[in-house]
Amino acid sequence: MARRRPAVLPVVFVMFAGVLFMRVGRVERTEGLSPAAIARDSPVRTTLDPNVAAWHELAHLPNIGPTLARRIVAYRTTAGRDAEGGPGAVFQTPSDLQQVRGIGPRTLARIGGFLHFPE
Repeated sequence: MARRRPAVLPVVFVMFAGVLFMRVGRVERTEGLSPAAIARDSPVRTTLDPNVAAWHELAHLPNIGPTLARRIVAYRTTAGRDAEGGPGAVFQTPSDLQQVRGIGPRTLARIGGFLHFPE
């Protein structure tokens, strides 16, 4: 009598494909949306100052994530010295964030409504 093997591999494959499809679908839904529409669905409910926000706060911004958030913090740490050698505000305007590798005009347009800068 032949033993039946459970169909585990096809079930795992279908589950993996479903998770991948949901993830890709979520990314595509933000394409073409206005910054206001993206902001409405974002977990960030207040504006952040990129000069003082922690990486885990920045990671919640649309299209940022942990890696890019850590790059922002690393950039402001190395470039953030004023004339007297003390800590200074690296990011004075939203366009200053484009100095960080990985942030271009499209990403800047998506996160601009979530940021505020020192005056």
